Amino acid sequence: MNQLPDTLPPFDLSPKWQRAVHWMVDGFISGLLVHFFCLQLLSLPMPALLDPVVEWLESAKQSRVRLLLIFLYYLVLEVGCGTTPGKLLTGSKVIDIHGGHPTRMQFLLRTLCRFIPFEPFSFLDRDGKGWHDSFTKTYVVRASSVRGSSANAA
Repeated sequence: MNQLPDTLPPFDLSPKWQRAVHWMVDGFISGLLVHFFCLQLLSLPMPALLDPVVEWLESAKQSRVRLLLIFLYYLVLEVGCGTTPGKLLTGSKVIDIHGGHPTRMQFLLRTLCRFIPFEPFSFLDRDGKGWHDSFTKTYVVRASSVRGSSANAA
């Protein structure tokens, strides 16, 4: 099992294959949320005065609205729970360097780092940590390796 450096408590890092599962599951779920949000919003009856807004939504649903909703997906779930559905599936959670719940600022920076071009390829490095982990000094570990936690607890 992958271990954090010796200077830290011995938590089990989530292996690369689990990180790939997290990325796929969370990408699928956030994509569905974006799709249904835009469909619901565009299906509402709107006065002609709001036509420019509807046109903007139709043109932006693949870009700005999508990015905003994905940003909120990760930020809200990780700040509130320390995990996402993809991580829950594998019994993983996000911790800080001391094994505790990261700060809101760490989660904000983690979420912003996800939008760095080619960030998903940062997992191909030897240690399997993404840039959003490295830059914020956070780790994704098996929740059972964190004292006093379970896979569902934050």
